[in-house]
Amino acid sequence: MLSLLEEPLPTVELARRLRVTPSAVTQHLHVLHSTGPEPVTDGMCCTGEARSATDS
Repeated sequence: MLSLLEEPLPTVELARRLRVTPSAVTQHLHVLHSTGPEPVTDGMCCTGEARSATDS
């Protein structure tokens, strides 16, 4: 799953690639986010939302 986060992707696209529901992807991303820093590419978090330099 983490290899899919190397580039920003919408939750729906992650769900399609993993063959799970979008809500399952969202739940897993919340767990990953709560346990440590999330992968960041070009200032975007895995949900495709822009992040500021102060986000951690």
